[in-house]
Amino acid sequence: MCEPYHSVVQYPDDFNDDDLPFGGQMDKESRLKSALGKAFDWSRKIGKWFHLSKFGAGHSKASGEVSRSSIYLPRPTLYEGMWWDRKFVLDGYGYYITDQEALKAAECYHKSSVMGNMKMFRRFLETSMVKTIHPRGPYAYVEKLIENVWTAEGVNKLLEKFRRVFGRNAHPNRIMGYRGIQQPKEKAIKIVMGFTRKRGLFLPHFADDNSLWLPGSGVGDS
Repeated sequence: MCEPYHSVVQYPDDFNDDDLPFGGQMDKESRLKSALGKAFDWSRKIGKWFHLSKFGAGHSKASGEVSRSSIYLPRPTLYEGMWWDRKFVLDGYGYYITDQEALKAAECYHKSSVMGNMKMFRRFLETSMVKTIHPRGPYAYVEKLIENVWTAEGVNKLLEKFRRVFGRNAHPNRIMGYRGIQQPKEKAIKIVMGFTRKRGLFLPHFADDNSLWLPGSGVGDS
C-alpha cells in the first residue's frame, strides 16, 4: 500500500517509439494525454518529464491506468515522498532508473505539491485524510505525525484533546481507523489539522526550517 507516502508517477517526454505499438502515429504528449485521460489534466511537466500524484491514493490511482491504455504509455518511474522524514526516494517496486536529473525533477514536483511550505503540507495532509482509501483510514497519516513529526508534548496534547472530545478511552486509531464512523472521523481530522498550525509542537526537522513557516521563503510563496 503506497499510502501514507506521497506517491509520484513520472513519465518521460522522450520515450522510444520502438517500445510502443503504433510508433510514430501520434506525438508523445498527445499519446500520454489519450492514454491517461483525466489524470493527464493534473499532470505537471518539469524538465523532460510529466509528473502525476493524487492525494489520498497510491501510484495506480494517481495515473488512473488500466491495462488497455497502459500499452500506449512508456514505463513510468515511481517515487515516494516520505513527508514525515522530509525525504524523497525511488519506489522499490517501480522501474528503477539512475538518471539524477529525473530524480531532481520528481523531487521538485514533490516539493511544489506538498513540502514547499506549511500551507501546501496542510492541504496535502487534510485532503489525503479525507479521501484516503487506506485500510487503516486517516489514522495511517496521523500515526506518522505521532511517531515522526510531533514532539512528545504535541502528541500528549493531541491525545488529551481526543479524550476530552470523544471520551476518556478515545484514541486517534479508534476514531480514525477503518472501524471509525464518518462523522467522528470528520471531527477528528479537524482536531488533527488544528495541531498542524502550532510550530512549537513539531520536531526540529519541521520546526527549525523557516522555509516552511515564513511567507515568501518557501516554494510557491509570493
